[in-house]
Amino acid sequence: MDNKELEKKIVPIAEEGVILLEKGDYEKAVKKFEEVLEIEAKLPYVKVNLGICYMNLKKYDLAEKIFKEVIEKLPDEFTAHYHLGLNYYYSHKHEEALKECQRALEIRPNSHMAINTLGVIAGYRGDIEEEIKCYKKAIELNPDSIEAYINLAYAYEKDFNDEEAIKYFKKVIEMDPDGKYVDEARDMLKDLGA
Repeated sequence: MDNKELEKKIVPIAEEGVILLEKGDYEKAVKKFEEVLEIEAKLPYVKVNLGICYMNLKKYDLAEKIFKEVIEKLPDEFTAHYHLGLNYYYSHKHEEALKECQRALEIRPNSHMAINTLGVIAGYRGDIEEEIKCYKKAIELNPDSIEAYINLAYAYEKDFNDEEAIKYFKKVIEMDPDGKYVDEARDMLKDLGA
């Protein structure tokens, strides 16, 4: 099979997998990505997507194995390092998570996602000052990052800075009034007496 025939065969299947991944239908997405990899095993972006599915299915060992395979072949693959870091965080391997997110930032220094994740890790470690700094930097790099805003609001709340927490919970509601964090932000505003 030549490259054009191969592409014609696998691209539609891979695209179906991505759509299923984005919808959160991870089991079906896994089947699509595995189908593609049976046809052509050397597609790092498909492997990364498969790893993301396994991570979301809480199959952390499988996800770790896949991300590491990609990194072994492509040591500067940002997405594999970043998601390996997330996978480590979710599986409570926080030191490894920190190292992988830092490595991802070496590759792509302006990744708001990796900086936001470093903030989450800092918060877990109890370093609220670093946590807040990371979320502010993530927002500076991507002012549309709802996750960074809600994380910043929570960090301020943990730091007993209710005024700033209220400001950022309100910002979350203002930015995305129908979004997934709105109810959470409203509940926190009630708890804070705002």
